[in-house]
Amino acid sequence: MNKKALFIGRFQPFHKGHLHALEGILADGYEVIMALGSTQESHTLMNPLTVEERKDIIKRVWPKVREIYEVPDINDDKAWVKHVESIVPEFGPVYSGSEYVQRLFREDGGHEVIPVDFLDGVSATKVRSLVMEEGDFEEFLPKATYEYLKQMDFGDRLSQCMISCE
Repeated sequence: MNKKALFIGRFQPFHKGHLHALEGILADGYEVIMALGSTQESHTLMNPLTVEERKDIIKRVWPKVREIYEVPDINDDKAWVKHVESIVPEFGPVYSGSEYVQRLFREDGGHEVIPVDFLDGVSATKVRSLVMEEGDFEEFLPKATYEYLKQMDFGDRLSQCMISCE
């Protein structure tokens, strides 16, 4: 049995649900391989952070992370799992909060797929929406993520993304 598990997501931004899932993977006894999806995209409403910003946030929240792999989209569902496997080192189970990613790995059949256990009501979509509405979003984020987003003026980034989408 491979004791390395893949935790793949966009992490836009990395929130307490991601941290909870990461802690669960570690509690399951796996070494975690982190993979960032959609790395070719930034400054959009769905993917506002750059790959380097996402890596920096994750390293601040989880300093023990060794390496974070970048997985750009290829827009080919049938080839996507092999694409991921060509980028990251060998791994056993796949943990993801994305039903789409879970489906692609299940259809491929080469890995056990484990849906991540996010905290109830916590999602990156919710965080981005609260930021856009100038609502309180601090409770959904690890302290390091919150401080990073405040320092970079994440609200302004999202506003600029909304303007560029029009």
